[in-house]
Amino acid sequence: MKLFTSKQMKSADTAAITQYGIPSLLLMEHAAFAIFNQLIKRIHQNQRIHILCGTGNNGGDGFALARLLYQHNYKVSIQLVGDKQTCSNDCEVYYTICKNLEIPIEELSETHDIIVDAMFGIGLSRVIQDPYASLIKQMNTMNKKVFSIDIPSGVCADTGNILGCAVKATQTYTIQVPKVGLYLGEGRVRSGQISVCDIFIPQQCIDNTKSNIHLMAKENMYQYLPPRNATAHKGTYGKVLCIGGSETMSGAICMASLSALKSGCGLLTCAVPTCINDTFHHHVLEAMSIPLQDKDGYIHEACIPQLSQIESYTCTLIGCGLGRKAYTAKVVEEILNKPILTVLDADALYFIKDRMHLIHPQAQLIITPHIKEFATLINKPVSEVMNNSLALAQEFCLTHRNIVLVLKSSTTIIAYQDQVYINTYGNNGLSVGGSGDVLAGIITGLLAQHKQPLAASILGVFLHAYSADQLLNEKSVYSLLPSDIIHMIENTLKILDGENNDKYISNEY
Repeated sequence: MKLFTSKQMKSADTAAITQYGIPSLLLMEHAAFAIFNQLIKRIHQNQRIHILCGTGNNGGDGFALARLLYQHNYKVSIQLVGDKQTCSNDCEVYYTICKNLEIPIEELSETHDIIVDAMFGIGLSRVIQDPYASLIKQMNTMNKKVFSIDIPSGVCADTGNILGCAVKATQTYTIQVPKVGLYLGEGRVRSGQISVCDIFIPQQCIDNTKSNIHLMAKENMYQYLPPRNATAHKGTYGKVLCIGGSETMSGAICMASLSALKSGCGLLTCAVPTCINDTFHHHVLEAMSIPLQDKDGYIHEACIPQLSQIESYTCTLIGCGLGRKAYTAKVVEEILNKPILTVLDADALYFIKDRMHLIHPQAQLIITPHIKEFATLINKPVSEVMNNSLALAQEFCLTHRNIVLVLKSSTTIIAYQDQVYINTYGNNGLSVGGSGDVLAGIITGLLAQHKQPLAASILGVFLHAYSADQLLNEKSVYSLLPSDIIHMIENTLKILDGENNDKYISNEY
């Protein structure tokens, strides 16, 4: 599903009005009717509903909704927030209708059971001040159900940032196409449950409005599954080389390796420091290993000749448990210099900031930083990355066109060239050391099979996050472990198999 910025949504609206001659008042009526049909499923006839309306078209949607509720015998009241002289033409029409119907005009109070937020729409770009700010603070402390129209007032439609203060909605009824800001940062927290209301803008207007930002959905994930050949052998599904581990972080490379195997790769070899080779084999029975020369428990640059056959592998993962010794950095440099498929995670990311120029022009990379690692990589404050994660991810991938960026956070962003995919699956049980190693391994295992970095990243992020969600059926977020995710991967894959169960018998590769 594609997402729209405020500018893109306005472009589609304008096309419907100017190219197809659909009156803006009719679109407002459609919006109110669509919201009405969804809202009445959540409220009771005897509850008191109060609609806070701004002076723009978002407020007009609120007044139009009030008319429908009133005429269907709901107990509804309205409140115009702002100067009537600044009302948009459509807003003034519906405000006048409400006054003519003698719908009660009153101020928000504890006597109201349900609050509808129609103060600001997607065009808001300034910091909210009084009287709006005071009303929002009042709403947020009243312990009432709040339903926002299009986007919670105070949330930036493009970034999810809070513009001074913002409504915390129980549910948001977004118009026609979901807005980017509903799924990013604090906007995701403030939006509650999100429902899309079709207002019958012609599909051509939506299709002709270009958007490269997509919301990941479970029902679309089967298309990213690697095909399974009925006559396959172990070499069919790729040879993986994982490089990493150290004396104090042997678990990281073990979890990454097991995740790659669980994701379907055919053959797995791990290059680990000699000091943990026995430990690795104890935990990962199905893998081969290359014991690398080490020093003080870390991989040493003297091991580079042992990696001379690296180009014979389908893809490589480096970084999990690697450590940050200067001599280990030489191994990362060696990988960057090769025209290979590579996933760089954890400590490998620490080394690449000053080595981006070493990346081979034919290399295809996937990098998996969390917010702080990405901030270090692009030399920006963490706060700036948190507030502008989407724009910075897009900028990075337009500059580094052979890199897929998996920017990990509560809302993970996957970016490649001009395409962006937003993942909202997962839960805070993933906020534990080792979770990233599992994700890196899943992506690597998928990459080995179909050799498509973007597809491997999209499906890998989904498998990781959705597996965590599935685990909540049997575990608490307090006790969810990365190893639990590894065991759940097969169940999530089985769910996708069930939605597209001809993949595994395909005779094509």
